[in-house]
Amino acid sequence: MEKQRLQLSGGHGIGRDKHWTRNVGQWVKLDLFPKVKFITGDIELDERGPTSLALSFRAHFPSLFMGTDKDFESIWQTYKNDINKVMSEKRNAVVTTLKHAFASK
Repeated sequence: MEKQRLQLSGGHGIGRDKHWTRNVGQWVKLDLFPKVKFITGDIELDERGPTSLALSFRAHFPSLFMGTDKDFESIWQTYKNDINKVMSEKRNAVVTTLKHAFASK
């Protein structure tokens, strides 16, 4: 569970934070990946519907509900590409593990 709220830096968005980068990565690997195996592009990352990745992200990190929508958008713009990157890395790791398991038999 998250322990700190992202701090906005003077209205210019947020900077990267190691704590949040790690938390986002863990959320993708442990919660999101079992449900969603592929993100096909920016369309999915920019969607804001009830089943969108952005809403799932906001729901998973409760402090994001404390800020304004503008605060959330700033945070989302900072970390949304990390979600796609970590998802690809996780998927590649799973494929590699499966290949090794089949090759060793």
